[in-house]
Amino acid sequence: MPEEGSKFKTQATHILKQQASDFLCRIFNSYLEVAIDRNNRAGHTETVETAFLQVMKGHTGMMAKLLSFNEDWLLCSIPIVVTTAELFRVRFHAGNVPLKTGKIEAGDVTVDPIDFCAVNYHPNDELSVKSQFTSMQRESVRSDLMYWQRRTIFVVQGEKVRGFLGWLNEFRPSHNS
Repeated sequence: MPEEGSKFKTQATHILKQQASDFLCRIFNSYLEVAIDRNNRAGHTETVETAFLQVMKGHTGMMAKLLSFNEDWLLCSIPIVVTTAELFRVRFHAGNVPLKTGKIEAGDVTVDPIDFCAVNYHPNDELSVKSQFTSMQRESVRSDLMYWQRRTIFVVQGEKVRGFLGWLNEFRPSHNS
């Protein structure tokens, strides 16, 4: 139990838990945004990076503000980007990509549509929430990247939000875990 007169009446912890990816929600460490124009040519855009940075700035600010209040808070905050874009899981063998050109042949790629996914995003240090409840130490570059800078953002295709929320309701961490 917390000490008498402490800011929090409940025993709070801040944990980051690693677990295997659920079949319905793949977790990716890399991503690529590609736009197709009317002449059937591909082009790269930067809106996904902007969306990830924006959602992490808002999430970090909200968590810092909530932690600063002199009230009890039991919450789970989940950053989500909802997009009108189609989402795909793309699989290929890196050994089939020539280092000279970096181009992947169409026959070497498998593309599967997905409704939603999670992306491990690495924002800058200013977006790491400082919490008195974390038990993890900043002791190495590896721990910094794995536990302090990595944030998982869910990306959901707009028309699939209802299915995502149903999955999230079933999959979310319980208060007992």
